[in-house]
Amino acid sequence: MERNRGGRKTGNRQGQEILCRIWGRETGALKYREFQVQKTERLLAILSAGLAMALLCQIFLTTGGLEPLTELLRPDSGEGDRTYVLDAEVGDEKLRRISVSVPEQELSEEEASALLDQAQVELERWVAAIPNPDSVEDDLDLPERFCGGLVTGSWQSDCYDLMDASGQIRKQWVEEGGELVVLSVRLRCVEQERECSFAVRIVPKGDSLADRLMRETGRQLEAERSLQQASAALPETLEEQPVKWRLHQEPYGLWILCLTIAGTGLISFAYDHDLEKEGEARQEELALAYPSFLARLTLLAQTGMPIRQIFARLSKEKNGVVYEEVRRTFREMESGMTQTEALERFGKRTRLPQYKKCAALLAQNIRRGTGELITALGQEAENAFEEQKAAARRKAEEAQTKLLFPMLLMLSVVMILILVPAWLSFGGL
Repeated sequence: MERNRGGRKTGNRQGQEILCRIWGRETGALKYREFQVQKTERLLAILSAGLAMALLCQIFLTTGGLEPLTELLRPDSGEGDRTYVLDAEVGDEKLRRISVSVPEQELSEEEASALLDQAQVELERWVAAIPNPDSVEDDLDLPERFCGGLVTGSWQSDCYDLMDASGQIRKQWVEEGGELVVLSVRLRCVEQERECSFAVRIVPKGDSLADRLMRETGRQLEAERSLQQASAALPETLEEQPVKWRLHQEPYGLWILCLTIAGTGLISFAYDHDLEKEGEARQEELALAYPSFLARLTLLAQTGMPIRQIFARLSKEKNGVVYEEVRRTFREMESGMTQTEALERFGKRTRLPQYKKCAALLAQNIRRGTGELITALGQEAENAFEEQKAAARRKAEEAQTKLLFPMLLMLSVVMILILVPAWLSFGGL
């Protein structure tokens, strides 16, 4: 058996040896080659499909999904503001994931002053939910729709140098100790209006090109709020530099490629794991069949049959993996191999100590011609049955341990069914 530098068997040799133990050396080698071919074909098919999907997705996104934009569609009345995630090019610098909120079109006149009262209550709750009004560092998400969109709010700021009407902070003009800004909102429902205001303290924080672009975009969209247009224009320049807008697209092709590679590795591991499980199941079946096989072997040996005839008789059995090994051993004897060598190969193929011991007893009887074979086989049969009973007891104990947690869950359910009605009855008294 080949071993690598670390002293462990390589995966290929181990898988091949499992199949050779099941089907024999030649047939096992053939089946292992078929297994490798089938495994390679399926993995290549999955990998090719994933690569093709990733390539097609990337081609579609780069050709059809990234066309330059000059305007954004505004939502219909009652739908609420719509947020677009855009990519921009300001001069030679590229900005990604710029969030732009486009307000809805004007609502029609349909409501009364009761909706304004409810909208004012919602606004007071929103103001009370601000974490720290005396130390605001981030932009405020000013609500513009109340009462499910039936009431709209138009915001104003008493100092646009600190915060504009969209709630975005102009951080570069904030003094070190912070400055107060009074925000007022005009609630409008059809033709009725109501104005509310509250104050927050803006504290300084860093500034970036993306922040300036978002503020400029917000100002332009706010200026076009009252226009009855189906689209809202985006700014074409920022600080005398051209701005190019595109819809932001996630790298779905790269995601598909990563998932394909990960899935290919998992499937390859699953194939090897299934092969190992098949070998373990065969070894377990051989171990369970050992007592009955030894009993039949002892019974035939007591009739005075030689070892060759005993294996010829047992090879006619059709059920059980142990009799497949017996037939393989008998064919080796028929093909000219010595009985001793065939029995040694029989013990090595099973790779179980009990079968190796049985094969050693039979080979010793052939070499030395001792008359104690029946006694030795009988003693071995008794030991095998005792080991089988001990293994059955161990499995029963393991089963009891596994059932302990479900039994505890059932006990807790029963206790709840008993105690809860009793507690309710005492509570009622």
